[in-house]
Amino acid sequence: MTFVVILATLVGQGFSFAWVIQKLGLTILGKREADQAKQREVEARVAGIDAALSRLDRLKSAGLAPEMVEILRRRHSDRRAYFVAACRDLESGQAVANAMAVQLEFLAAEREAIADLYAKGALEDEARRRIERELDLDESRIRHAAESGASRAD
Repeated sequence: MTFVVILATLVGQGFSFAWVIQKLGLTILGKREADQAKQREVEARVAGIDAALSRLDRLKSAGLAPEMVEILRRRHSDRRAYFVAACRDLESGQAVANAMAVQLEFLAAEREAIADLYAKGALEDEARRRIERELDLDESRIRHAAESGASRAD
């Protein structure tokens, strides 16, 4: 009998909990709170990138090679543009998802080319492993950036 009472209590509360949360409007509040937190996160990322770009200007005047400055500026400017787009697209997340899909497609093409070179004997195993490790890190960075640029609450 005790087992039945405990089971009925847990199952009854478990099934009704989502309905109660929805009727109280807590899902809407939770989504709004998550969107605001994500907005602040993306704004902080953009501010950090802006600070890095500002420091890059000082490093350029301190004698850093112009080619290196341009490479770093382009990389950080691209990251900034990505997060600005993510900030505008927090509701649907479509821009972030599209950017991630394209970048992952590029990585897949690169992986295929490396595998083909290795299969033909044009690339040593050690070099292949280093390249694949870099590609793995790039993939992880892309997925993390997409997660950071997209809304958390669905």
